[in-house]
Amino acid sequence: SSMVSCRIGTNNLQAGVKAAEAALAVGEDELYIGIVNYDVNSANGQQRELGFRQTVEQDPRVKDITTINVLSTTEDARAGAKEMLLSDSRINVVVTFNEWTSLGVGWAIRDLDRGDRTQVVAFDSNVVSVGMLETGEVDALIVQNPYAMGYLGVETAFQLINGTRKIENSIETECRRLCAVQFADQIALFAGCGVLVQQVLGSGLVDLLAGKLHSLGLVLSVGINSGICLLDGGLEGGVAG
Repeated sequence: SSMVSCRIGTNNLQAGVKAAEAALAVGEDELYIGIVNYDVNSANGQQRELGFRQTVEQDPRVKDITTINVLSTTEDARAGAKEMLLSDSRINVVVTFNEWTSLGVGWAIRDLDRGDRTQVVAFDSNVVSVGMLETGEVDALIVQNPYAMGYLGVETAFQLINGTRKIENSIETECRRLCAVQFADQIALFAGCGVLVQQVLGSGLVDLLAGKLHSLGLVLSVGINSGICLLDGGLEGGVAG
């Protein structure tokens, strides 16, 4: 649209590549991949799938890729994922590309008791999806950076209003891969002492970390500048920038 001065958000093609890297980390000799994507008319979902396909199709272990498109709701994704898995027992990797389809796929894996034999790569840091990293329904999450989007949005709007510098048409924010082993390692690390973490990856992850750390006698404090400070007992600490 000509009304938009700048788009700030995730590089969806690259996010799909990260999802592919997570899927290919599986140690299986043959990969049968099931994709649960949302609305076929959604540019975000299609770009993520394109980046994913372009990457996995280069790996000779990938024998087949099945794609279904569902409504962007938990229940529709749940039903679609179950039907897909039941129709092809060979599928050993499932990938999905947004928060709500991630929840649906996770519930489908739990319904079918497929956590031990299906690698699931999902998106975003909904607290339920993060919890599924621990319980085994999800093996990796591609986590976006909503804080950076908001921060850069306000900063860019201020610059546009005041004409302080030339604004780019697009500003891309980073996404990261979070797996169950990394999450467990973070909990173990935090249990030892008060530490600083440089970036909040999403409210779901922060909420779950806070609960886990509380059980270990630690307090999680999220600062206004997106740092996290863990206070061990009476230990004083600053907030990371």
